Amino acid sequence: MSRSLRIGLTGATGQIGAHILEALVEAGHEDIHCLSRHMQEPVGRTAGVTWYQGDITDLFTLDAFMDSVDIVIHAAGLVSYRNRDHRALGRTNVQGTANLINLSLDGGVRHFIHISSSAVLGQPIGGILLDESASVQPGDAHRIYANSKYEGELEVWRGMEEGLGISIVLPTIVLDPLGKGRSTRVLIDAVCSGNRRYPGGSHGFVDARDVAQAVMMLVDRGPVRERILLNGENTSYQQILDQMAVAMGRDSRSTVLSEQSALWMNRIRRWLGRGGLSETEVRMAYEQRAYNADRAEKSYGISFRPLEETIRDMAHNCTCF
Repeated sequence: MSRSLRIGLTGATGQIGAHILEALVEAGHEDIHCLSRHMQEPVGRTAGVTWYQGDITDLFTLDAFMDSVDIVIHAAGLVSYRNRDHRALGRTNVQGTANLINLSLDGGVRHFIHISSSAVLGQPIGGILLDESASVQPGDAHRIYANSKYEGELEVWRGMEEGLGISIVLPTIVLDPLGKGRSTRVLIDAVCSGNRRYPGGSHGFVDARDVAQAVMMLVDRGPVRERILLNGENTSYQQILDQMAVAMGRDSRSTVLSEQSALWMNRIRRWLGRGGLSETEVRMAYEQRAYNADRAEKSYGISFRPLEETIRDMAHNCTCF
């Protein structure tokens, strides 16, 4: 792939987008457009990177960002499981994606790379491993985030039907070695709080750097017109938090907290104004989920670093309080 192609990146300051931007620069790409809602350009300028102020939910702010772009990497999005954010999720994850698809079709974009989420795969039935063939059941009111990402994907598939070259990646829970990102911070804060009682669920986890490298593969390869699930390792929350505690020099002795106790403790935190999660998030932490990333590894040669390495890097870069 020619390094002279113009690449547009949304979400460039986010958990995944920041690593994608770093990978693009390291690979020698010299014409990168980055979109920021508040124009919070990182300190220092990087050659070949131009920042534009705009919002994916507002078509009128995207013209300069999308000007003559050859490849769009759409890493921006809103993550929330609170019912009150239903409209905001729709504006950002659905209408924002639709706006970018429409501008890509009008502007002759060659390749639209969409960062979706494993949330769109729904819930496992009978303990099976979830893969790219699964989908969330539309209309599930308890999965407003999953629904918004699913509907956003539908806009990407519409773009493909209208002639746009597309690729979709589905990361599981993303861990950032730099400590950025909502999921990463929740886990780090749980360890730093000294609480040794953890939820009994399990999930898949993937390093943000591996997601960026998968995107780089797609930049070089071109449109694949399918989903690629990105998952480094399936493990329980208790195991991953115990490993993080050891790496961060904290007490790793832990026990599983019952779901009902977790719900009550979370309600008390919220009543006391100490933050807390939505009840949906608490219940999700007790679900047993596991993922099959064979397509990524066998069909595309994508490799994933060991979870132990990711946790070690997180502990090196992050401190408690």
